[in-house]
Amino acid sequence: MTQGRSYSLPNPTRCQECAFLTYRKANQAVMEFVREMAGWGSLPATFDVIGDGWKEAEALIDKAVAANDATATTDACIAYEQRVQRYIEAWRQIKRREVERAEIERMGRKAA
Repeated sequence: MTQGRSYSLPNPTRCQECAFLTYRKANQAVMEFVREMAGWGSLPATFDVIGDGWKEAEALIDKAVAANDATATTDACIAYEQRVQRYIEAWRQIKRREVERAEIERMGRKAA
């Protein structure tokens, strides 16, 4: 192996580190969101982070890491992080709509 080409060879440690950092970043984002939800008064009954969609996304990362495919690992990790952010934002939008509806109802009761 020539030293000039060694940087381009797959590195299992790099794939594993990418996955680890992605899972850690996602976990931190979800935990921050859970703390935010705790201030909502009631938590959504359907909120979960262990459903089939989550498992499938994690399986893609794990498969790429097992194959020692740096490109696939990076792509799967980016997609996973984006999925986490979309999921959190969707729940925030649901909560905003609930708050808006409650405010409209409250205003209607005041007017009556």
